Amino acid sequence: MRRTIPSLNWLRVFEATARLGSFSAAGKALHMSASAVSQQVSALESHLRTELFKRGPRSVSLTDAGTNFVPTVQRSLADIERSADDLFRGSQKAIVNLQVSLIFATSWLAPRLHLFSEQHPDTVVHISGGYRDADIDRLGPELFISFGGAQRNWGVAEPLLQECIYPVVSKNLLTNLHSCSDILNYRLIDVTNHKVNWSTLLKAHAVNVSLETDFVQVDSTEIALAMAASGYGAALARTPITDTMLEHYGLVACPGFEPMPALERYYLMYRSESTLSSAAKKFKSWLQEQLLNES
Repeated sequence: MRRTIPSLNWLRVFEATARLGSFSAAGKALHMSASAVSQQVSALESHLRTELFKRGPRSVSLTDAGTNFVPTVQRSLADIERSADDLFRGSQKAIVNLQVSLIFATSWLAPRLHLFSEQHPDTVVHISGGYRDADIDRLGPELFISFGGAQRNWGVAEPLLQECIYPVVSKNLLTNLHSCSDILNYRLIDVTNHKVNWSTLLKAHAVNVSLETDFVQVDSTEIALAMAASGYGAALARTPITDTMLEHYGLVACPGFEPMPALERYYLMYRSESTLSSAAKKFKSWLQEQLLNES
């Protein structure tokens, strides 16, 4: 089967050419001749079967494909350099590579990560964001924190945390809410991919919606809460994950609504216990202990 991963040297030459705008400038930076740079770029283009640069008399410019490829190459080269520096240039700290859903990282993990560092000063956690389940197929991270259903098709998926859902509004809208049905006077900001949504919550509280009910669809809780904070409408909070965000935005719970357990939860995922480094096992134990203490 034909490999799609290009030579690392081709990628270095491509990145330098894209950044500096000419074969000669890239050659000076890499201690190569301009013709050698041109040959390396041509080899990469031939391998990818795609033109990456438009050639001019004294300079080159990126094609659309080249422009799209540059951030991936720059990020990958930086990751390699950083990892090599950590591993081989005298660093005494162990490294955990963690990929985590964005809202969990920003609202729950970030405010507590210093506690892990205080307990384990010899260990550093490198974090990347995961925005959908497909992201867990990346090769780099050892540990993943992902939100969704219990069905997983590979590795280990340990339940971490289940949320409770309840409606929130900005403080200036709260004065007009005296019963659950009053919420229908506002726009209801719904997150499209959540199984417990406004319809579920309103039905459980015997609030009948109509064709005039104003639903607004977004694809993330972060967006929904930011819109609610502006007074645009009511959103659904997800305790405990969104607690920090509610405090930051000044959002308050709507009266009369009982929190409803979510049908989905967060999972800690990894390929197998035997593949985890000692640093990853430390972080895994700390995370589980922290959640247990807060439950």
